[in-house]
Amino acid sequence: MQAVESVTKYTVAAMPSAVKGISFSWEGETKLNKIKSYLAQYNFLKLKVYQAHHHNAIGEMDEPLTQLEGLVASQITLQTNANELFWRVYRIRFLLSMGHFHAAESLLTDARNRSSFQAFDRFEVEEQWYVYHARRLELAEACEVIDSVLASPQYDRLHELDRNLWYTRAAYLYWYYCASGETESVPLLKKQFAQFNLEDLYQQTSAISKDKTGGNLHVMLLRGLFTLLHAEASDHAFDTGNTLVVYYQRYLKDYPEDRVVLFFKSVAKLLKRQEDAEKVARLDQKLLEGLSDSEVKYDFNEWLPFRKVWQDHLMAG
Repeated sequence: MQAVESVTKYTVAAMPSAVKGISFSWEGETKLNKIKSYLAQYNFLKLKVYQAHHHNAIGEMDEPLTQLEGLVASQITLQTNANELFWRVYRIRFLLSMGHFHAAESLLTDARNRSSFQAFDRFEVEEQWYVYHARRLELAEACEVIDSVLASPQYDRLHELDRNLWYTRAAYLYWYYCASGETESVPLLKKQFAQFNLEDLYQQTSAISKDKTGGNLHVMLLRGLFTLLHAEASDHAFDTGNTLVVYYQRYLKDYPEDRVVLFFKSVAKLLKRQEDAEKVARLDQKLLEGLSDSEVKYDFNEWLPFRKVWQDHLMAG
């Protein structure tokens, strides 16, 4: 179990064996009621949750999470703060992906009360607190989340991958404020992204550059979004679009988050077709139909709501 968790703390894109590791135990016909040890039952259910999460099988998270919550509630020896937080954080992920914000809010409040930066378990909770606000476009509140994380004395002791991911979260907010023309009203972002350019983004996220379908996916998507914001129709925009298309072909063809892939491809194509109104109109229709047909409201890595980003900013011009 520890071996699996050690490679699934961030993402598994750079380590394909980790995906196999999630699936390796209790394969086949093993049933929960055949496992006698409560600890083994707990780890079995935990692996099921990991498996669903890393395959973006959002609907498959519900049952093991419900069983996990019931098991922890029924066994006092399992009622550690770490175990209580685990099922809450993943239940929050599930609820936010389904768009159940009200239900997620109460669990988030509970999880934030149970966690602390000093214990280093608050950071994972704050990731979901950020997502809660960012998907609702409560950007000031999302900025406050990032501000509190960066102000934490424990922040500098985080793994470099974690710090890089927090930078990308802030970069999404900065992009949205830039697209809205409101950067002057956000002191945190104005300070953090003073004289920002894409080279700053690459330097601040170098640790995740090898995680091609994890953290670096966000970097590439941000590259496309910032290029659309500043380059308009140009050779640079066209070249960036080509770069994103190649990236998709190399790394994202089998990526499980359909909404993320659809949006990524749409941004890439928009960069190449800005001057062709007819092609842009078809692209717009295809993206919106694809998002509407999705079985879930949001993919796990859909930090900002794609539909709003596309309609309000990428299509507005």
